[in-house]
Amino acid sequence: MFNAAPGPVFTESSRRGVRGGFKPAMGVQLDSLVGDALWAVFGLVGAAALLTQPQLRTPITLVGCLVLVLLDGHGIYAAARRTDIAGSDNTVSGSSPLRGPVVAGALMSLSNVWNVVYWGGAGGAVAGALGEDAPLSSLMIFFSAFMVSSLL
Repeated sequence: MFNAAPGPVFTESSRRGVRGGFKPAMGVQLDSLVGDALWAVFGLVGAAALLTQPQLRTPITLVGCLVLVLLDGHGIYAAARRTDIAGSDNTVSGSSPLRGPVVAGALMSLSNVWNVVYWGGAGGAVAGALGEDAPLSSLMIFFSAFMVSSLL
């Protein structure tokens, strides 16, 4: 369910894939796993419950919106600068590393409110299924399975 939900990471990786091919699209996907792993750890240790508090929900939502607006603005700017449709490479050489797929994927994943909701529920469900005194090895197996399934 987590990996199948279309959202900003999928959209950004599709945009970069259409413009630059497999490597930039895969970069967004792989580096979004950084944020996914962080949220998974938060969820599995119970910290995600703190982030479901109303006073924290608004700032997280605003940061997520800001990331999306910045990426949208960059996409519109890049489309406006495009001079031909026949395939010239319009990437800006020497551009800031903050515009690359690595940062885009990680920022979108870290600021995605879906991660808070998902791990707020999944973390509690995993804790309930494994028991309150679950050994660390059981949590690591679940975490590893999640990361492998995300990678696949």
